[in-house]
Amino acid sequence: SQTVTSYGGLLENVSPQHVDFLYRCVAHYETEQHLFVHANYIAELPLAEQPEETLFWEHLHDRIPGPHISGKHVFCGHTPQPGGNIGYYQYFTCLDTCCFGGYWLSAVDVDTGEAWQFSREGHFRQNWRFIKRLWGQLQKLKKHPK
Repeated sequence: SQTVTSYGGLLENVSPQHVDFLYRCVAHYETEQHLFVHANYIAELPLAEQPEETLFWEHLHDRIPGPHISGKHVFCGHTPQPGGNIGYYQYFTCLDTCCFGGYWLSAVDVDTGEAWQFSREGHFRQNWRFIKRLWGQLQKLKKHPK
């Protein structure tokens, strides 16, 4: 894989700190208002019951999920979004902005909606369209939680 190649092609070259970090990673994460998954989710299942195949490998082109049963906004990645733009959908957001393909690496403050994007060359842009849309949705959730 590309990951092993980046360590010189040998698993023995992976530093103990990196191995420790990988073992501490979780399959999903949940807060009071948000769910975080790597790839996709099944709307009708609690996070603890999600199949690993869905959480880690299923692209959004394969299946667009419905709103999660928790009513929480879901953040995911794994499916590169067109033009390097953050993929905002009513009840989920895809943050894969195709950095590997020459577009942007994105980060979002999920409480304020502020988004930052950096290119591989270090160029910076703020995604104001995303900020406005997400902030509006967050305000609606706070007024009318499920």
